Amino acid sequence: MRKINANFRTAFLSEGGSFLQNKDYFAFVELDDFACYAIADGIDDDLELDSAKMAVTSVIRQFTDKPSMKKNDIKTWLKETNQELLQHSKGMRLKASITVVVTDYASIVYGLVGNTRLNLYREGTLIHKSMDQSLTKELMEAGNLPVDKISAHLERHNLYCYLGQPKDFNPEVSSQIRLADGDTLTLLTRGIWENVDEGEMADAIRDTKEPQEALDNVEDLLMARQPENLENYTLATIFVDKVYIDPGKRKALIKKILIASIPILIILIGLLIYMHISQGNRNDQIAAMGAHVSQAQILCGEGNYSRATEEYKAALDLAQQLKLGNEQKDIEKWYKTTGLIMAADMALQQKDLAKAADLYRAALEASYSADQLGQSYILKQQRLTGDYMDITDLLQSGDQKLERKDYERARKAYLEAKVISTRIFYNDGRKEAAEKLAKIDAQMVEEGKKVIEEGQKAIEEGKKSMAQEAATYEQQGDRLAQKGDYQGAISMLSIAEGMYDQSGKSDKVPGVQKKISAIEDRMTASEKAALLNNLITEASKYERDGDQLANEQGDLAGAIDMYGLAMGLYNEGGKKEKTVLVQKKIDTVNDRKKNLEKIDLQHRAVEAEKEGDLKAAQALLDEARFSYATAQQLYGLAGLTGEAASIQKKIDLLDVKVTAAEQQKNKAAAYVAEADSRVPNGEYVQAKYLYILASDIYQRLGLKDEVNKVNEKLKLLTKLSNGKV
Repeated sequence: MRKINANFRTAFLSEGGSFLQNKDYFAFVELDDFACYAIADGIDDDLELDSAKMAVTSVIRQFTDKPSMKKNDIKTWLKETNQELLQHSKGMRLKASITVVVTDYASIVYGLVGNTRLNLYREGTLIHKSMDQSLTKELMEAGNLPVDKISAHLERHNLYCYLGQPKDFNPEVSSQIRLADGDTLTLLTRGIWENVDEGEMADAIRDTKEPQEALDNVEDLLMARQPENLENYTLATIFVDKVYIDPGKRKALIKKILIASIPILIILIGLLIYMHISQGNRNDQIAAMGAHVSQAQILCGEGNYSRATEEYKAALDLAQQLKLGNEQKDIEKWYKTTGLIMAADMALQQKDLAKAADLYRAALEASYSADQLGQSYILKQQRLTGDYMDITDLLQSGDQKLERKDYERARKAYLEAKVISTRIFYNDGRKEAAEKLAKIDAQMVEEGKKVIEEGQKAIEEGKKSMAQEAATYEQQGDRLAQKGDYQGAISMLSIAEGMYDQSGKSDKVPGVQKKISAIEDRMTASEKAALLNNLITEASKYERDGDQLANEQGDLAGAIDMYGLAMGLYNEGGKKEKTVLVQKKIDTVNDRKKNLEKIDLQHRAVEAEKEGDLKAAQALLDEARFSYATAQQLYGLAGLTGEAASIQKKIDLLDVKVTAAEQQKNKAAAYVAEADSRVPNGEYVQAKYLYILASDIYQRLGLKDEVNKVNEKLKLLTKLSNGKV
């Protein structure tokens, strides 16, 4: 009847956290000579079957049938429970973590599978804790992960043993652990240990009088954290007020304790007196050194490496003064690491990027021998420094390409600089990139204006050439008039008159008309009649030539020239109705010419838009952006404002895609950087997983070069893991 001669008090809480369904379960049974406590965490998504409840119920049932503290019996219970979960795994495999504690009211033995936990506190201090069956635990045991980083490590849920495991199932069972009056046992699931660390748990339990009071203290701590996605959480506290003592052994035990205690007490008293007299000051200094180190660690956790460096320096001075060799070596490593981080941060703030990169590299190397102090911060700052350097290089590259009028590649460089600046909240870089992008757009508009201006200049040059040709005809007419060839002179002057009018030199027309009138005054009636007939005949010929050029050969510019000659001759011959008719033909040909130019612009715009659509479909986003910009410019020159506005929407959507693609690219780069940092530590499994994630992203983005680079890293990783390098 051990139970009535002992006093164990138990309380527990179990909540769903941020989830609608609570997949945790806790139960216990206390018999006369033995008691069993079991806690489980369901790690599957089955909505009908509760794997945790099923597991706890199975263990409690087997314990009740055959109460025992033997390690083989506990292992048998867990294996039988594993088989039960496998048998019920139909639509979905049932999986759970479990910790089972069995006591004879004087000592305990516990078995565990997965990452539920047991802690044993004595006089407010954690004296024993279970270890998870996870990859994180292996990394910690190998010295690759600090103990205080376990609760937030990436692989903390990567279990190599769990209930519902089809093969290689190997539960762990502890040796027997003696209990003492006043001990406290806690059983907890991940919703608790991920958010409340061991020190906080000890503080919450210390000095409590009731198990429920301890539970309330821990839950208050948990709620104060306000985690965004709080897992199901379960906590059981078992207060061991009094352990069972065998009456037959009690007197002998007391006698042995008294005999053994006398010399120990004498030694302790002497030691205390000596320490009090000769080492009081030294202890104070050691305590002060420890306080400086603790404060530095807190400051590092807050990212305040400047203050942390000061605290480490103060601790180092005390360690040197007290000649504490081991402590001095550790503190020197921490001090060196934080000093390098602080110097690197200063260089980055001053935009001395090359110096910052070198210092962060040195800090990372130093952190490997300083318990990975600040490693995640250094890696983040290295990526940030790399981003700043990329932005600078991209802006300079864009400037060089812009000077060569390579607008497509310049835009690509500026756009990438803008996206990276936006991601890292670098306002100056984003502003500069945006200004340069606007400069490209303005320059492209100016180029379009130049095309129009050159066209207008060509028209003006054509008119100037026509005016010069008209002057030649006028001079020829003057020479023929002097020779008495009045008919030829009037023909030449009539042509000159028409060409002056077409070239915009209307001020020359009255002078030519006076010359024609003077010549006509010298002509006889028969000569005038013959002249008129010849003028009309010649005009008709020019008109027919214009028709042929316009309708058969498509030479609209040539047709306008011919029509101009014909109109001048018709006008001189008094054929006003024919003059009006030819003018209409000139207007019609001009309209056709403008329409053809507009159609050509529209056709080129449509082709550019199709090219942009194709590039966008191929994920060549920067090339698509340039094609769309070209199409928008051509639509604008053609006067198609609606189509130009439609292209702007495509450009806006493309910019969003470019930003998203760049974010994915940066995410992949972060995976590669993280994997690279793990390889030197021998964390090959984690590095391979990160490389594969990065490769998948690069493949989706169509970045073949980056995929090949990652594949090369994977090949090297395989050789490293096989010991071939």
